[in-house]
Order: sequence, then C-alpha cells, then structure tokens
Amino acid sequence: MYRICAWCHDGLNMEDTPLQDDAPITHGVCEECMVRLLTSSTQTMENFLDCYAEPILLLDGSGKVLAANEAASDRLHRKRDAMLDQYPGNLVECAHARLPGGCGRTVHCRTCTIRSVLNAAKTGCSQRRVPAIADHGEDGESGMTRFLISADRMGDTILLRIDEMQS
Repeated sequence: MYRICAWCHDGLNMEDTPLQDDAPITHGVCEECMVRLLTSSTQTMENFLDCYAEPILLLDGSGKVLAANEAASDRLHRKRDAMLDQYPGNLVECAHARLPGGCGRTVHCRTCTIRSVLNAAKTGCSQRRVPAIADHGEDGESGMTRFLISADRMGDTILLRIDEMQS
C-alpha cells in the first residue's frame, strides 16, 4: 500500500514501500501539513478530521481523546463531546475499562492490542491494520468487538484510525 499526504501529495513512509504503478493508494497527512492545517484560523480540528471517511480519534500522549471525527461518532454511537477526555477502552465498552483503575490501568491492559499500538505509535513507529478485540463480557456473558486499527504519531498526538469494526 502506498501512502500519500492528502494535502501536499508527498509520499509518507516511502522507505517502507517502493512505489509501483499498480499499488493501491491510501491517504494520511504529513507533519508539515498537520501544523499548517491546525494553525489555520479557518480550520477546526473537527473539520480537519472530518476530511477522513474512516473513524478517527486524535489522542494525547496518555491516550485520551482530544478530538474525533463524525465517522467515529457514528461508528461508536457517541456524541463527539462525550468522547473527549475518554480512553479508547471506554469508547469501545471494554469490560476491563470498567474495573477499578479503568482503561489502561488494570492487569489486563498489559496485553491490550490498542494500548500496544498506541505505545508503538508514540515512538514514531506507524502501525497498520493491527487486529484488536474488545471484550464486553459482564457477569460471565461473552461479547466481543473485533477491530483493525492503525495509528500514526502527529507531533505530540496520535491519530488512531478504526479501519474495520465488527461486533
């Protein structure tokens, strides 16, 4: 898969994937365009994120939601304002996020794929379509949501994309 910036059309992670004429193209945003867009007085964070058709969450360094696009609001069945300052485990209704300590602070979180993707993205290592599962089980009931997620570091933030989601 060949990745380009949706605004300036420069290649992203070109060293990972040599350009081929028939390679599928996906879009992201380079750091220069991100800074330019976010400092523009006419562009709000929500408007910027709404340019993406896929559900997108912008997370701070601790993993809390700073902003979300309309697709994330629709897919997660939550209003954007209700997603702010929440951890992803809360938004996908992970059973472990309801335990004392909450999302990211239980023994189960050490093996959480979403957490490991975020940690890798913090180091600058982009993650692509990583399989993840949220366990909703309560009182012995089973229920799971399966995801494919991608993450990129954008300055001090992480752009988390939900590529696929099935309950």
